[in-house]
Amino acid sequence: MATTMRAAVARPSSGAEAEAGPLTLAVEDVPTPVPDLSRDEALIKVIKAGVCNTDLELMKGYMGVFEEPRVFGHEFVGIVVEAPAGREQFVGKRVCADINVH
Repeated sequence: MATTMRAAVARPSSGAEAEAGPLTLAVEDVPTPVPDLSRDEALIKVIKAGVCNTDLELMKGYMGVFEEPRVFGHEFVGIVVEAPAGREQFVGKRVCADINVH
């Protein structure tokens, strides 16, 4: 897997940018996170991700505080690259995220 990825990253605004909101969004190359998967989790290589209204509300400061910088894009599509034991048939399958499933 690649060591870097392109991501929409929010950082604190400064100067004239601050009038639009507390955060500024820019597409940057960032280190690819390497998660430590539990035995029932899958690893998905994200192919495309969208910035939605929830992300924009966060940027404006309307939905609480979070660590900065923050990588946006919780709505995404990708390919399963690792799957739990007994679920190997999903490796290579295209998937999308549903943030409403708990």
